[in-house]
Amino acid sequence: MLKNKILLILFFIQCSKPIQDDKIYFAIASDANTLDPIFSLDQTAIKMNKLLFRRLFELDKSLTIKNDLVRDYQIQNKILKIKLKDSSLNSEDVKFSLDRLRTEINPKRTLYKNILDIKTINERELNIFYKNFTNKELEILSSTQSSIYKKENFVSDKKFISDGKYELEKWDKNNFLELKSKSDSKKILIQVLNNSSSAIYLFKNKHLDLMKIPYFLISDSNLQNEKILRIKGKSFQYLAINHTNPCFDKNFRKAINLSINRNLILDKIFNSYAEITENQVPKKYLVEVTKKKYEPEYNLEKAKLFLSMSKCSKELKATTIDFRMRGDDENKTKGQSIATDLKKLGLKVKISTFEKTNLYKENSEKKGDLTLLTWYIDIDSISNFFDPIFASDQMGNGGNRSFYQNQFVQNKILNFRNKTITNSEIIELMDFIKEENPIVFLWSVDEIYIYSDKISKEKELLEIFTN
Repeated sequence: MLKNKILLILFFIQCSKPIQDDKIYFAIASDANTLDPIFSLDQTAIKMNKLLFRRLFELDKSLTIKNDLVRDYQIQNKILKIKLKDSSLNSEDVKFSLDRLRTEINPKRTLYKNILDIKTINERELNIFYKNFTNKELEILSSTQSSIYKKENFVSDKKFISDGKYELEKWDKNNFLELKSKSDSKKILIQVLNNSSSAIYLFKNKHLDLMKIPYFLISDSNLQNEKILRIKGKSFQYLAINHTNPCFDKNFRKAINLSINRNLILDKIFNSYAEITENQVPKKYLVEVTKKKYEPEYNLEKAKLFLSMSKCSKELKATTIDFRMRGDDENKTKGQSIATDLKKLGLKVKISTFEKTNLYKENSEKKGDLTLLTWYIDIDSISNFFDPIFASDQMGNGGNRSFYQNQFVQNKILNFRNKTITNSEIIELMDFIKEENPIVFLWSVDEIYIYSDKISKEKELLEIFTN
């Protein structure tokens, strides 16, 4: 069967007539090498997770916590007491799934450190014991990492069997995944196509129904008459500054923030499909809080002055900055533009490129000086542009990839978690971050999708894969 599937993919490329069937075809540019929820970090994995898995809770569009597997719950003395709905998943499955998150090494492990213990009472009841309990804990239990799956299948053969709307029918790693609906005959074929030109060819010949395209291909003449969906402001790109290096003081951080000509890079590279953020926050999130502006400034002369005031000015100019990024063409193009500006500042810069997994691994080991990264929010809220990016209790793969620590910032983050923060406090926090420059704020890049008439009728799927 696997052989036939590979031939089918080759046939897509060679045939002249569109394939007529009920499947919905997606193209992704992703490794697609794991379905393990505790490693569901990239956007494709998160979207597939929503189809395959269930969680204790879910967040609706208004960010209201709603029950998913939970029938009802109560919080008493830092204990979350849960009664489950009838499903194929039981309390032992819940305990096993969450225990993996809090005990095994994984990127989000620090999020679950407040859980002291999980005890099952019977098949439908369990208690989760917390060191401290805030409303943030329910949000965490609604995240994709908190997905619940059957203990028996994982222990026996490492399979992830949950109770989602779809089930995994076939999977050829780094090639394709086929999902089948549990309620009807609908199937989704997700193809891994790292070559955008090939994917566009397939889409034009009606062999794909949805694909995300890089911003630099939006002007491709082959796409001029296609349905295009543009999603703004749910991520931002930044340079993580390694705060474990004592020479990277405030003056150094101000210098490199001032030295990058963001507007010129946007104009030359992004074709208007990106915007400068307000500090690290995309504009659409900040307007709900304040009209005050926080766009980063470009001033090379002022940047050189701040660099000269750094306590390690001579050493910084004499040494070579290790500037790291993913090795794809898009990130290398942006990285080279940034490196050019850093060299104009007077720094020596060496660009190092990595496959994503190795980049994250070495970043978590505090390697490198500057790392070009993209932050995708877990929850559609302004709070996720602060927490965990600057959280002192979630270093490295937990979210704070700059290893930045500041008690004032941490206190505000705790107020976010407790849902007690006010707009005036957010403005105070923005002012402080503007002065501190803990990371290099860059831009928020739009997500652009092209889609077919077939997928436009599948509103739920279209929303899952484009939001």
